[in-house]
This record gives sequence, C-alpha cells and structure tokens, in this order.
Amino acid sequence: MTAAALPRAASRQALAVLRHPDRRTTWAIVLAASLDVARRPSQDRVDALHAELPIIGARLDGEVWVPGGPPRVVDVGSHEPTEAPDLLDGFSLDRDAPLRVVVGGVGGGRVALVGHHAAFDGRGLVAVLGALLGGDIPNSVAGVSPGRLRPQLATVRRLVRPADRIAPSRVAPARDSVVARDAVLGGHDVTARLAAA
Repeated sequence: MTAAALPRAASRQALAVLRHPDRRTTWAIVLAASLDVARRPSQDRVDALHAELPIIGARLDGEVWVPGGPPRVVDVGSHEPTEAPDLLDGFSLDRDAPLRVVVGGVGGGRVALVGHHAAFDGRGLVAVLGALLGGDIPNSVAGVSPGRLRPQLATVRRLVRPADRIAPSRVAPARDSVVARDAVLGGHDVTARLAAA
C-alpha cells in the first residue's frame, strides 16, 4: 500500500492473506522496540502519520481499503506491551484499523506495533515505527500495487513451483503466540534479515 489516497483496492499479497482458508490465525506482525521514553509514539504522532499514510487507519470494505479513523495508542503503564491481553486478538478489518500501537513498560520506553499482514509487511511495519519516531514517511508499507495475476499464469507458476506443505499442528493451539528474535535493521539486506529472524 502506498501513501496514496484511499479508497484503494487490496494488493495481490493482501488478497492472498484475506482469502486464505486458515481463519484461526490473526495474520499479525508484531514489532517491539525499546526507546527513550521521550521518543515513544504519542497519539498526536499517530494522528499526524495517519494524515500522511491513511492505510494505518483504513478499514476494509469487501476487498477495498477505505478511509477510517487513526488507531488509538494504548498505554499499559509499567506492563510489557508485548504481553498486553488484547495484543493478538483477531482483527475485524471492516471495523478495526490494521495497526495497533501499545506503549508502556518499566520506565515507559517500550512500544509494540501490531500490523495486520493484509496491510503491512515486516519491513513496512519497521518503516511505520521509524515515521512515528520522527523519520521519513514511507512510500510503501506492503507489497506491490493492486492487481491480479492472470489465472492461467498463476496456475502454471504453481505447477512449476508447488508450495511447500505445512504440517498441521498435532494439537490445535488455543491462540496465536509470539516468538521474539532480535534483528539488526540497519545496512544492507534488511528484508532478508527480518525474514531470517
């Protein structure tokens, strides 16, 4: 999704997530950071970013992103933001913004961003955090521009390179879980390092 005005059709990557048969997962990316408390995202910063990057507050009408209000910043006090009870709850993208912002932690300098994968990829969520901290507004936060592959081409590609099978869980998990890895985000090959982490 680019910083272009809404409404805007969902991208191919977004449609792959939105149409995926697995309805149990929240399809969320979680990014957590430790910051100087003075730099942590405030509601004013979220509102200002929303004016420039409306996808952070968009709602989904069918398969089209439409304007919506900015996400609210949730302050969990001295508690760790990544342990907030509602952090990984499912998104209702027709009513909820695809971005959650949670701040808190001992000393107040922790932040967790949760982005729905239909709106953001991992690198895009890093760019959103950078913008909330005063950096440049990203031009893109997810995938390529809207469009569809021709069905015949998609079928041929899938036959030539079939998707790896994903083994089912032995016991269905009660809810999504978070696995954390540290990642260095500067320099070259950031996307590859994010994926590896």
